[in-house]
Amino acid sequence: MWVLVRTPDPDWPRRPEVRQEYDAQYQHDRFDTVIEVIDLTVNEVVASQRFDENIYQFFGDGTGVRQVDGDLGLRIYEILAFRLVPLDSPPPPLP
Repeated sequence: MWVLVRTPDPDWPRRPEVRQEYDAQYQHDRFDTVIEVIDLTVNEVVASQRFDENIYQFFGDGTGVRQVDGDLGLRIYEILAFRLVPLDSPPPPLP
């Protein structure tokens, strides 16, 4: 089972300022993302990785979405691919 957890960034101020507008960088500065893989047959976490950015959506096929602010003020949605591989093997090719 893959799990995505959004957690406050360690440098997040204790009393963040109130913002009226939303921007992706504001979210990346304040939140980190932890993705864990749990083996349900033995009830153990077999992989865990913390990312210093806000990955706000995760799909069961190992893909996720993060938002970035484009140069023209447009929101850009990047699709990310996550794969679980042994530490001693090269990463698999992306689909």
